[in-house]
Amino acid sequence: MDAIHHPPQLVRRSEAAAMLGIGRRTLSRLVSNGRISKVVISSRASRISLAEIQRFIAESKAKGHAP
Repeated sequence: MDAIHHPPQLVRRSEAAAMLGIGRRTLSRLVSNGRISKVVISSRASRISLAEIQRFIAESKAKGHAP
């Protein structure tokens, strides 16, 4: 129910890469390996949710290495 009232905030891949401090190719590799999930907007566009970025950062910190 909260998703209806508060849709997830989505960012472009380039913005997500900048937030993580990694390159776009590295981000694409993480998405293709399943480490980061994307939200498909259309057949040619996808976005990354801010919640997914936060999850990835928390997971990386728990494992003891930088994202």
